[in-house]
Amino acid sequence: MSGEFGTIGGGFDNAAATYGSTVAGGEANVADGSTATISGGVQNEASGATATVGGGNENVASGADSTVAGGTQNQATYQYTTVCGGRFGVASSRDATVGGGAKNEATATGATVSGGDSNGASMDLATVAGGDQNEASGEAAAVGGGASNVASGERATVGGGIDNKATDSDSTVAGGNSNEATAVTSTVAGGLSNIAESTDATVSGGFS
Repeated sequence: MSGEFGTIGGGFDNAAATYGSTVAGGEANVADGSTATISGGVQNEASGATATVGGGNENVASGADSTVAGGTQNQATYQYTTVCGGRFGVASSRDATVGGGAKNEATATGATVSGGDSNGASMDLATVAGGDQNEASGEAAAVGGGASNVASGERATVGGGIDNKATDSDSTVAGGNSNEATAVTSTVAGGLSNIAESTDATVSGGFS
């Protein structure tokens, strides 16, 4: 089915339902946003104006100028959002990006999750590079990798490790296990169960 000036290049049961929309191929794809494009794949939908789905399976690009390049059941739901691939990824705020992986979510303006599993970037400009169940919930906070780490302070950083937390502005935990940097510009370099709880405090490592 084609709308006004819509184009279907091939495939089966595809629909280019609105002005200037395009489905190049694949099966059961629907481009129903103005000038939206689906290149291929199965059961994909591009419903935002100028939205794009490159391929894959059951992906949705519903924000204006949003993009899902491929993968499975990914969603780019706000303007200028991008999901590059993977599965069950969600980019739901302006300029948010999910690079790949599984069950990752970038839910704030300019937030990025590059990959990994079940990671979240939930404040503006927050970043999670990878790992498992990490959360960057402070503005411009970052988690490099590891598992179950949290960077919740503004510009806070957790480099990696397990169960580490950087909870105040400009605080840093480089790695290790169960470490916490809880004051402004405090740092824990590594080790186990260490806490830097005063402004500018540094714990190099070891066990507390």
